[in-house]
Amino acid sequence: MENFKKIMPLNSAEQNEKLAWYCLEHHEIGRFKRLVQSKMPLTADMLTTMAFFDYSADAIKEVLTLVTKYTPPVIQWMQAYFTVEELADVLPHYQDNLPNEWPTDEECVQLKLWETLCQRHKFDLVAQNAPEFLEQDKWMALSDVCIALLRRDFAKYAPLMLQQKRPGVLLYSEDGWKYLVDNGMAPWLLKLGAACGLLPKDEIIDYCLQKGLVEELYREACFDKLLENKRFEVFVKNHSLYWGFLTGYPEEVNWEDLWDYYKDDEAKHEQIIKAAKFNRTVPNCYEFLTEHLNLWGLLRLFI
Repeated sequence: MENFKKIMPLNSAEQNEKLAWYCLEHHEIGRFKRLVQSKMPLTADMLTTMAFFDYSADAIKEVLTLVTKYTPPVIQWMQAYFTVEELADVLPHYQDNLPNEWPTDEECVQLKLWETLCQRHKFDLVAQNAPEFLEQDKWMALSDVCIALLRRDFAKYAPLMLQQKRPGVLLYSEDGWKYLVDNGMAPWLLKLGAACGLLPKDEIIDYCLQKGLVEELYREACFDKLLENKRFEVFVKNHSLYWGFLTGYPEEVNWEDLWDYYKDDEAKHEQIIKAAKFNRTVPNCYEFLTEHLNLWGLLRLFI
């Protein structure tokens, strides 16, 4: 029968059905099974022939599990001839081609037809009943699958998402952004900003403040929020020339430190002087200006 695998594809559909009719009429079911295992496409006509010659339901179902090729009407034939329950051992062989409406999603769960449900994009349903099925690489490559798994068991799958460098899927979970902050992803998250209104930017910044991630907030230019929360030390430490800091909180600025730090940059010196002049009546600003302005410059402060 090995040679049959090479010559069967050369037959027409009519020739194959004649062969099937002959085998079934003469009760040579074994030969018929070998034919369908040798790449002869099973057709609805062959199944009807089996029913016509009074082959048992079990015999028909056995043939349905042995086929290597079949024509699309075979699925319609099964649907018309058997109940879903009767096809419990058969349908797993046809999961890639089952129609969207049959079996129902509930019946697919009962029969563990996870492949079919995935073909229908019912990932949440699979995740609730067989999350391990979705852990295959071909499914894990899909963002919708990752999101479904996170809904199923966030504690289990969140670390895996970070390990695979897929932080974006965590944002679809209610507190996914908090998990990202807690696990060193605050800079990445802050770069996203409000993400077109999808992320609670202010909440994220406030949470970072609670976690003491002041440097991270500074690096992502969350200056006004830092100033609002009186985190002046990070501006001083980073020799900040942020205008809002220099002019809004002059008493917190270490003017001499800034001057020395930018000692070789004339443009920045001019910027520092300009900021100090803005609050020239503030004691530390006036003291700084008296050290670095000539007499004419000091006179002009109050003209």
